[in-house]
Amino acid sequence: MMKKDLICVIILFLGFFTKAQFSTEGSGENILNNSNSIGAWDSTLISGTCYADNNIITYFNVENNGGNVVINWQTNSEIQNDYFLIQASKDGFLYQNIGKIKGLGNTDALTYYQFIDEYTTSNITYYRLKQVCFDDKTFYSAVKLVDRGIKKDKFVMYPNPAVNQFSISDLREGTNTMNIYSLNGHHVITRSITNYSILDLTIIDTGIYIVSITNYLGTSSQKLVVR
Repeated sequence: MMKKDLICVIILFLGFFTKAQFSTEGSGENILNNSNSIGAWDSTLISGTCYADNNIITYFNVENNGGNVVINWQTNSEIQNDYFLIQASKDGFLYQNIGKIKGLGNTDALTYYQFIDEYTTSNITYYRLKQVCFDDKTFYSAVKLVDRGIKKDKFVMYPNPAVNQFSISDLREGTNTMNIYSLNGHHVITRSITNYSILDLTIIDTGIYIVSITNYLGTSSQKLVVR
C-alpha cells in the first residue's frame, strides 16, 4: 500500500469513531449518548453478515425523569452492528422512529447507550429498540411502557404479588374506573370500582400488569404481579 493510501485509510478510520460520538470510561467499557436528531451516516467502513441470533441488547430500561423519558440500554458485545432506532408508540401497535444512534460495528467491550425523549406529549408511551446490522438484518428489543401521569401511593393494592384476587383501597370518593394493561400494552380489564373493592384475577394469566385508576383527579398507575 502506498503512503498516500495509508494516510487516507487512517483518516477514514478516525472519522468513523468521531461520528459514533463515544468516550471510554475505564478499561473495556464505552459510554454513548446522542441528541434527538435523526441523521444519516456512512456505514461502508465495516461490512459483513449478522448471525441469526444476533440480538445483542442485554439490558433495556426506560423511565420518566422530570417529564422527559430517559432510555438506557447496553450491549456486552456487538457483531456487525450498524445503528439503533429508538421507536415510540401511543397505543403499543403503531411505532414511529424518534431517534437514531450509531453502533460500534464489531466490539467485545461492554457498551452503554442513552437517549432522552424530550418531546413526548402522551402520558402513556411504549418504547422499543430496533437494531440494524450492516447487511440490513433487524432485531427488536422488548417493549417498555412509561406512564408520565403516574402518581405514586395514591391507592393501595393488597396483596401484591397476588393470587386469584386482590383488593384496592385508599380510593377517592365518587367514580373510579380501573383499567389493567399488560406490559405489552394490551388492554385486559375495565371495571368501575369503589373503595376496598375485591377483584377476581382467575381470568388473568400470570405475569406483570399495569393497574390504572382514573377519577376526577386524573389517572394513577401501579404495577401488579399476578402469580
